[in-house]
Amino acid sequence: MFEPVECLLFVQTQLNEVRRKTQQRIQEKEKKIQELKQAVNTLKRSAQTVVEESERIYTELICSIEKMRNEVKELIRAKERAELSRAEGLLDKLEQEIVDLKRRDTELEHLSHTEDPIHFLKKLLNASTQL
Repeated sequence: MFEPVECLLFVQTQLNEVRRKTQQRIQEKEKKIQELKQAVNTLKRSAQTVVEESERIYTELICSIEKMRNEVKELIRAKERAELSRAEGLLDKLEQEIVDLKRRDTELEHLSHTEDPIHFLKKLLNASTQL
């Protein structure tokens, strides 16, 4: 049989061994916790960097698109102004031609009522040279 002192020593040795292994496992777990915390922090920093970079890129894209939109709008407005100016010039020309034709028609109307043949021929010659 075992002596009580031997039993006590054996149990004490076993207890110390279990404690040593437990402490070793605690240290390993604490090390894993530290590694995981570092990985989490690295992940957070990396994600933040990516978010900031994507924000910067999208801001640049938005600015670029707005600039292009304004340039296109200005090109459209410039084309509109040019076409309006051309159309207004054409309208003015046509209106002037109508005024001239009406004046000519009035002159011809008066000429048609002329009873003096010589006066009629003179005016007719003047009218035909103005065509």
